[in-house]
Amino acid sequence: MDCPEDPLEKFVGLTLRFPKVVLGIGLLLTLVSIHLTGKIQIRSNFSDLLPDNHPIILQTRELEKTVGGASSIVVAIETKNQKAADSFLTDLRKRIEGMEGIRYIDDRPPTDFLKREALLYLSVKDLDELHDRVRRKIEEGKLRKAGLYISFEEEGGLPYNSFLAPNPRHQNPGGTLFVSLIKPDWRNTEVSRTEGFIAKLNGIFRDLDPKKYDPSMNVVLTGPYVKTLSQKKILLRDAALVSALSFLGSIAYLLFHFRRKRAVFLIGLPLMASVSWSLGVAWFLFGSLNLFSSAISAILLGIAADYGIHIYSEYLRH
Repeated sequence: MDCPEDPLEKFVGLTLRFPKVVLGIGLLLTLVSIHLTGKIQIRSNFSDLLPDNHPIILQTRELEKTVGGASSIVVAIETKNQKAADSFLTDLRKRIEGMEGIRYIDDRPPTDFLKREALLYLSVKDLDELHDRVRRKIEEGKLRKAGLYISFEEEGGLPYNSFLAPNPRHQNPGGTLFVSLIKPDWRNTEVSRTEGFIAKLNGIFRDLDPKKYDPSMNVVLTGPYVKTLSQKKILLRDAALVSALSFLGSIAYLLFHFRRKRAVFLIGLPLMASVSWSLGVAWFLFGSLNLFSSAISAILLGIAADYGIHIYSEYLRH
């Protein structure tokens, strides 16, 4: 009874009968995979590691669709000239308002509301002082009624809302740092949209030229959106560096072990092709990588090299 032919043996037979066709298909798949690899998104947010179907995650995403991201893009302005900062923020608001994807811009505190509801925002220390003032006023009124009051202090006194003196802008107590909070309608993990908007903002800054308002003015972008974008760039740089070091280490080992340039070519070329295929499949199935899976290239280079080394060693032995 004849044994059934092994499928792998059939595949090897086909590759030997049509080597040019197989090489052409392999090259085409490699080029397509390299193109797809460039589209892979790196998700650097720890919240993306949570299960997508968890009820809390689903509720959070529904909430984000309504109110936008959970944070803002922060434009920080450093200057001692408050009038220049106010003019710059006013012009910046005019340029940004109405842009697609921006829900609102928060560059002024609700001054009228804070003055009207100042008591709600007093600290415990201020409340104690206010309590003492009221008590002294009551005692003063009693003495005035009895005609026994003698004042040794100047008349008047600050009203209670003087404990909270809101500024016309979001600023530090020294009046040297001003901020504008820009609220996007996308999540901070959507770094591609953040990157595009940051590029537009930088273009607006160049057009406005902060130095025209005040020579010492310095404008900086910060906040969770900008930090997430920076984290992605650092993550991509580190992943590329680790992958490059892993590849160079594999090449160095092949040269040291076999002492032949041919070994580097015969093992290294299929190694690079197989890694690109794996990343292409990853894009097709998932579309993105997270903090942990982004190191897959370095891991694949180390693992896949073993097969090439064994096959080539057996080839030399036979």
